[in-house]
Amino acid sequence: MRMLDALYELQTDDGAIITIHNEVLSPTGQTTRFSQITLLAPEEYGWLNGSIYVGTLNSLRPARDAVLVRVFRVK
Repeated sequence: MRMLDALYELQTDDGAIITIHNEVLSPTGQTTRFSQITLLAPEEYGWLNGSIYVGTLNSLRPARDAVLVRVFRVK
């Protein structure tokens, strides 16, 4: 089992930057990985801050060199 730690940013249509911290648990031999996600958003998107998010991460290989991340807001 491995832990993956990703930090990236998302820019909204109005130019706001939202920082995403994705900590992924990657069990050996499984295609689905589970993650805990933290969002840090500016004031105009402040409603995103403080919520609890979980997600899944699936590889799209061999069709594409990419991953599919799904995010779910728990609270």
